Amino acid sequence: MNLIYEGTNTLVKSAVSRADLILRSPFFQQQLLNNLNQKDAVKFQNIIDNMNNSASDNVQITTFWNPFKKICIIEPKNMVIGLNTAILKKSRSQILQEIIKNYSKLYINNSASHLDINEKQFLDRRIKMITQAYA
Repeated sequence: MNLIYEGTNTLVKSAVSRADLILRSPFFQQQLLNNLNQKDAVKFQNIIDNMNNSASDNVQITTFWNPFKKICIIEPKNMVIGLNTAILKKSRSQILQEIIKNYSKLYINNSASHLDINEKQFLDRRIKMITQAYA
């Protein structure tokens, strides 16, 4: 999947570019598999392979400002991640973590229908944990 941001916020643009590089990085993907036990690694290897092969899919990153809403928006049908800039600090690191966290939720929910909810949550937590080291 490709991350696309067409807005004017240079901090978000930089974070989207970096997130795209991280998600495609074989080193990042290997780190994810290394943090899983053997049984889980075999199960999730297929998901990672699919992520690499789905280069034609685009995920649109948008921004909005709403100080009363404390979450970002994920629209799985439209392949959109909406970042609430009111709750994000002016830090590329935090924006990057938020993009990858929401991307992993979107991708896991769309492409891992064979996993149960606990397995999806487990994989999502692992991705968030490793992302903090890269941000």
